[in-house]
Amino acid sequence: MEVKNISDIQKYTVAIYREINSELKQNGSGVLFVFKGNHYLISAYHVLDLEEEQIKIQNDPDERDIPHDDLDSFYAKGKNEFFHINEDTKGVVFTAYLNEETGTPNFNEDTEFCYCTLSKEMVRRFMEIGKEFYSIETKLHYETGEIKKIIVSGYPKYALKNDQEEYRSYLSERIINDNSFHDDLIRVSFENDKAYNNERNQNFKLPPYGIQGMSGGGIWGKKNDEYIPIGIIIKQAPVERYIEGYRIDQIFKKIISDT
Repeated sequence: MEVKNISDIQKYTVAIYREINSELKQNGSGVLFVFKGNHYLISAYHVLDLEEEQIKIQNDPDERDIPHDDLDSFYAKGKNEFFHINEDTKGVVFTAYLNEETGTPNFNEDTEFCYCTLSKEMVRRFMEIGKEFYSIETKLHYETGEIKKIIVSGYPKYALKNDQEEYRSYLSERIINDNSFHDDLIRVSFENDKAYNNERNQNFKLPPYGIQGMSGGGIWGKKNDEYIPIGIIIKQAPVERYIEGYRIDQIFKKIISDT
Protein backbone atom coordinates (compact mmCIF):
# COMPACT_ATOMS: atom_id res chain seq x y z
CA MET A 1 0.00 0.00 0.00
CA GLU A 2 1.40 3.39 -0.98
CA VAL A 3 1.60 6.13 1.64
CA LYS A 4 0.24 9.24 -0.03
CA ASN A 5 -0.55 11.31 3.07
CA ILE A 6 1.58 12.20 6.08
CA SER A 7 -1.26 11.16 8.38
CA ASP A 8 -1.04 7.58 7.08
CA ILE A 9 2.46 7.13 8.55
CA GLN A 10 0.89 6.66 11.98
CA LYS A 11 -0.62 3.33 10.85
CA TYR A 12 2.86 1.80 10.71
CA THR A 13 4.17 3.37 13.95
CA VAL A 14 3.75 1.94 17.45
CA ALA A 15 4.60 3.01 20.99
CA ILE A 16 6.72 0.50 22.90
CA TYR A 17 6.44 0.00 26.65
CA ARG A 18 8.90 -1.67 29.01
CA GLU A 19 8.06 -3.47 32.24
CA ILE A 20 10.32 -2.36 35.07
CA ASN A 21 9.49 -3.05 38.70
CA SER A 22 6.02 -4.26 37.69
CA GLU A 23 5.13 -0.96 36.00
CA LEU A 24 4.71 -0.33 32.29
CA LYS A 25 6.56 2.74 31.06
CA GLN A 26 6.70 4.01 27.51
CA ASN A 27 10.28 3.57 26.39
CA GLY A 28 10.25 4.43 22.71
CA SER A 29 8.69 3.75 19.33
CA GLY A 30 8.85 1.16 16.58
CA VAL A 31 7.86 0.68 12.95
CA LEU A 32 6.02 -2.30 11.46
CA PHE A 33 7.18 -3.90 8.20
CA VAL A 34 6.44 -6.92 6.06
CA PHE A 35 9.19 -8.35 3.87
CA LYS A 36 9.08 -11.59 1.90
CA GLY A 37 6.18 -12.87 3.97
CA ASN A 38 7.78 -12.13 7.34
CA HIS A 39 6.45 -9.44 9.67
CA TYR A 40 8.89 -7.31 11.65
CA LEU A 41 8.94 -4.76 14.43
CA ILE A 42 12.02 -2.58 14.01
CA SER A 43 13.27 -0.14 16.61
CA ALA A 44 16.41 1.44 18.07
CA TYR A 45 18.96 -0.54 20.05
CA HIS A 46 18.37 1.27 23.35
CA VAL A 47 14.57 0.92 23.17
CA LEU A 48 14.63 -2.89 23.40
CA ASP A 49 18.07 -3.43 24.95
CA LEU A 50 17.02 -5.48 27.96
CA GLU A 51 20.50 -6.52 29.03
CA GLU A 52 21.79 -2.96 29.39
CA GLU A 53 18.80 -1.99 31.54
CA GLN A 54 19.40 -5.06 33.68
CA ILE A 55 23.01 -4.02 34.31
CA LYS A 56 21.99 -0.48 35.25
CA ILE A 57 19.40 -1.68 37.75
CA GLN A 58 21.61 -4.35 39.31
CA ASN A 59 24.25 -1.70 39.96
CA ASP A 60 21.73 0.48 41.80
CA PRO A 61 21.74 -0.56 45.50
CA ASP A 62 18.14 0.60 45.90
CA GLU A 63 16.87 -1.57 43.05
CA ARG A 64 18.72 -4.87 43.55
CA ASP A 65 15.63 -6.78 44.67
CA ILE A 66 13.77 -6.23 41.37
CA PRO A 67 12.80 -9.66 39.94
CA HIS A 68 14.85 -10.61 36.89
CA ASP A 69 11.70 -11.41 34.91
CA ASP A 70 10.56 -7.80 35.12
CA LEU A 71 13.41 -6.84 32.83
CA ASP A 72 12.55 -9.25 30.02
CA SER A 73 9.35 -7.73 28.71
CA PHE A 74 8.22 -5.13 26.25
CA TYR A 75 4.65 -4.34 25.34
CA ALA A 76 2.28 -2.48 23.04
CA LYS A 77 -1.14 -1.11 23.95
CA GLY A 78 -3.89 -3.34 22.59
CA LYS A 79 -7.58 -2.78 22.07
CA ASN A 80 -8.53 -3.41 25.69
CA GLU A 81 -5.21 -4.10 27.38
CA PHE A 82 -1.46 -4.16 26.90
CA PHE A 83 -0.07 -7.17 25.11
CA HIS A 84 3.32 -8.76 25.60
CA ILE A 85 5.18 -8.46 22.29
CA ASN A 86 8.15 -10.69 23.02
CA GLU A 87 6.02 -13.43 24.55
CA ASP A 88 5.30 -14.77 21.07
CA THR A 89 8.08 -13.68 18.73
CA LYS A 90 11.11 -15.30 17.17
CA GLY A 91 13.44 -13.27 19.36
CA VAL A 92 15.04 -9.86 19.27
CA VAL A 93 18.11 -9.40 17.10
CA PHE A 94 20.50 -6.58 17.96
CA THR A 95 22.72 -5.60 15.06
CA ALA A 96 26.11 -3.98 15.58
CA TYR A 97 29.21 -2.96 13.71
CA LEU A 98 32.00 -5.53 13.76
CA ASN A 99 35.18 -4.61 15.56
CA GLU A 100 37.76 -4.72 12.76
CA GLU A 101 40.54 -5.92 15.08
CA THR A 102 38.69 -8.67 16.92
CA GLY A 103 35.90 -9.52 14.45
CA THR A 104 33.36 -9.40 17.28
CA PRO A 105 30.21 -7.25 17.48
CA ASN A 106 30.73 -3.79 18.94
CA PHE A 107 27.37 -2.66 20.35
CA ASN A 108 26.74 1.06 20.65
CA GLU A 109 23.29 2.29 21.55
CA ASP A 110 23.81 5.49 19.55
CA THR A 111 24.41 3.77 16.23
CA GLU A 112 22.52 0.48 16.26
CA PHE A 113 19.07 -0.92 15.59
CA CYS A 114 17.18 -4.06 16.55
CA TYR A 115 14.31 -6.08 15.16
CA CYS A 116 12.06 -8.96 16.07
CA THR A 117 10.16 -11.31 13.79
CA LEU A 118 6.49 -11.33 14.77
CA SER A 119 4.25 -14.37 14.96
CA LYS A 120 0.82 -14.53 13.33
CA GLU A 121 -0.74 -13.83 16.72
CA MET A 122 1.31 -10.64 17.17
CA VAL A 123 0.42 -9.54 13.64
CA ARG A 124 -3.25 -10.07 14.45
CA ARG A 125 -2.92 -8.07 17.66
CA PHE A 126 -1.40 -5.09 15.90
CA MET A 127 -3.93 -5.18 13.09
CA GLU A 128 -6.72 -5.34 15.66
CA ILE A 129 -5.77 -1.84 16.85
CA GLY A 130 -5.66 -0.46 13.31
CA LYS A 131 -1.96 -0.87 12.62
CA GLU A 132 -0.59 -1.93 9.24
CA PHE A 133 2.68 -3.41 8.00
CA TYR A 134 4.59 -1.45 5.42
CA SER A 135 5.62 -3.65 2.49
CA ILE A 136 9.28 -3.01 1.78
CA GLU A 137 9.56 -5.38 -1.20
CA THR A 138 10.43 -2.93 -3.99
CA LYS A 139 11.39 0.22 -2.08
CA LEU A 140 14.79 -0.45 -0.60
CA HIS A 141 16.73 2.04 -2.72
CA TYR A 142 16.59 5.80 -3.02
CA GLU A 143 18.95 8.61 -3.95
CA THR A 144 19.25 11.60 -1.60
CA GLY A 145 18.29 13.96 -4.41
CA GLU A 146 15.02 12.07 -4.95
CA ILE A 147 13.74 12.89 -1.45
CA LYS A 148 11.78 16.15 -1.50
CA LYS A 149 10.24 16.20 1.98
CA ILE A 150 11.26 14.53 5.24
CA ILE A 151 9.07 13.46 8.15
CA VAL A 152 10.20 12.12 11.55
CA SER A 153 7.54 10.29 13.52
CA GLY A 154 6.87 8.47 16.77
CA TYR A 155 5.52 8.80 20.29
CA PRO A 156 7.46 11.46 22.25
CA LYS A 157 7.43 11.27 26.03
CA TYR A 158 6.58 14.96 26.39
CA ALA A 159 3.20 14.23 24.77
CA LEU A 160 2.23 11.60 27.37
CA LYS A 161 -0.97 12.62 29.16
CA ASN A 162 -2.28 10.50 32.02
CA ASP A 163 -0.05 7.66 30.73
CA GLN A 164 -1.74 7.86 27.31
CA GLU A 165 0.73 8.11 24.45
CA GLU A 166 0.10 10.58 21.64
CA TYR A 167 1.55 10.26 18.16
CA ARG A 168 3.53 13.14 16.65
CA SER A 169 5.21 13.76 13.31
CA TYR A 170 7.53 16.63 12.49
CA LEU A 171 8.96 18.15 9.35
CA SER A 172 12.69 18.09 8.69
CA GLU A 173 14.06 20.47 6.08
CA ARG A 174 16.81 18.35 4.58
CA ILE A 175 19.19 15.41 4.70
CA ILE A 176 22.54 16.66 5.99
CA ASN A 177 24.90 13.68 5.50
CA ASP A 178 28.39 14.55 4.35
CA ASN A 179 31.11 12.50 2.68
CA SER A 180 32.69 11.49 5.99
CA PHE A 181 29.48 10.04 7.36
CA HIS A 182 28.93 6.30 7.79
CA ASP A 183 27.04 4.69 4.88
CA ASP A 184 24.60 2.89 7.19
CA LEU A 185 23.35 6.08 8.82
CA ILE A 186 21.32 9.10 7.82
CA ARG A 187 21.14 12.54 9.41
CA VAL A 188 18.31 15.03 8.92
CA SER A 189 18.06 18.60 10.17
CA PHE A 190 15.89 19.25 13.23
CA GLU A 191 15.58 22.12 15.72
CA ASN A 192 13.77 21.88 19.05
CA ASP A 193 13.02 25.60 19.04
CA LYS A 194 10.98 25.52 15.84
CA ALA A 195 9.67 22.02 15.31
CA TYR A 196 6.88 22.01 12.74
CA ASN A 197 4.13 19.64 13.87
CA ASN A 198 2.14 18.13 11.00
CA GLU A 199 -0.91 17.21 13.09
CA ARG A 200 -1.45 20.83 14.17
CA ASN A 201 0.15 22.58 11.19
CA GLN A 202 2.30 24.93 13.24
CA ASN A 203 5.73 25.34 14.83
CA PHE A 204 6.31 24.31 18.43
CA LYS A 205 9.15 24.81 20.88
CA LEU A 206 9.95 21.39 22.29
CA PRO A 207 11.33 20.78 25.79
CA PRO A 208 15.13 20.51 26.21
CA TYR A 209 15.00 16.70 25.92
CA GLY A 210 13.29 17.10 22.54
CA ILE A 211 11.85 14.03 20.85
CA GLN A 212 12.79 11.53 23.57
CA GLY A 213 10.44 8.58 23.17
CA MET A 214 10.49 8.79 19.37
CA SER A 215 13.65 6.69 19.20
CA GLY A 216 12.82 3.67 17.06
CA GLY A 217 10.24 5.63 15.09
CA GLY A 218 10.54 6.26 11.39
CA ILE A 219 12.25 8.80 9.18
CA TRP A 220 10.14 9.05 6.04
CA GLY A 221 10.91 10.80 2.78
CA LYS A 222 8.67 11.89 -0.06
CA LYS A 223 9.82 10.27 -3.27
CA ASN A 224 7.76 11.26 -6.30
CA ASP A 225 4.20 11.31 -4.93
CA GLU A 226 4.49 8.91 -1.98
CA TYR A 227 6.21 8.70 1.38
CA ILE A 228 8.70 5.89 1.89
CA PRO A 229 10.60 4.90 5.06
CA ILE A 230 14.25 5.87 4.75
CA GLY A 231 15.49 5.42 8.32
CA ILE A 232 14.82 4.38 11.92
CA ILE A 233 15.47 7.11 14.51
CA ILE A 234 18.35 6.21 16.82
CA LYS A 235 19.25 9.54 18.42
CA GLN A 236 18.80 13.31 18.46
CA ALA A 237 21.62 15.84 18.80
CA PRO A 238 19.82 19.04 19.94
CA VAL A 239 22.92 21.26 20.01
CA GLU A 240 24.07 20.16 16.55
CA ARG A 241 20.44 20.34 15.36
CA TYR A 242 19.99 16.97 13.75
CA ILE A 243 18.27 13.62 14.15
CA GLU A 244 20.22 10.49 13.26
CA GLY A 245 18.77 7.28 11.92
CA TYR A 246 19.78 3.88 10.62
CA ARG A 247 19.03 3.58 6.92
CA ILE A 248 16.15 1.26 6.03
CA ASP A 249 17.92 -0.20 3.00
CA GLN A 250 20.92 -1.12 5.17
CA ILE A 251 18.67 -2.62 7.86
CA PHE A 252 17.03 -4.97 5.38
CA LYS A 253 20.36 -5.94 3.87
CA LYS A 254 21.33 -7.12 7.35
CA ILE A 255 17.98 -8.86 7.87
CA ILE A 256 18.44 -10.68 4.56
CA SER A 257 21.93 -11.79 5.62
CA ASP A 258 20.53 -13.10 8.93
CA THR A 259 17.83 -15.25 7.30
